[in-house]
Amino acid sequence: MRLILSIFFVSLAPLIFAQQKQDTHDIINHCLNITEIQPYFQKADCAENRKPIVIQASDLFPTDMQLIMFGEPVKFMTVEELSDANVLAYLTFDTLEVSGKYALAIFRYTIEGITVTANLEKFNGKWVMKEYTVTKA
Repeated sequence: MRLILSIFFVSLAPLIFAQQKQDTHDIINHCLNITEIQPYFQKADCAENRKPIVIQASDLFPTDMQLIMFGEPVKFMTVEELSDANVLAYLTFDTLEVSGKYALAIFRYTIEGITVTANLEKFNGKWVMKEYTVTKA
């Protein structure tokens, strides 16, 4: 009986991980598409430095996600890569928590001095932005 349960749980692990990865992808995608922060990504005087959108790599999420913003793949870069490439415009996720059907994301776009706190909820298998706040330092 133990062997059967062990095999069952081992076979579920990839499915659970795949769902967590998809949830994380959807949550970050919703965060990137918050209407109020779009102007910060597309400033006319420095747009060349802000495309593609860059997210600082973190152990909060996998960095092999395929996200698209403004027709270009979002880049994930480590702290070292950001420094080596002198990238100043990047997002840093400080919090990304998923608890059942609720999610909380807190991220910064330091070059613009903004912090975003986003609360999402999963309805019928889809993540929906419930509320967010954008704070300018």
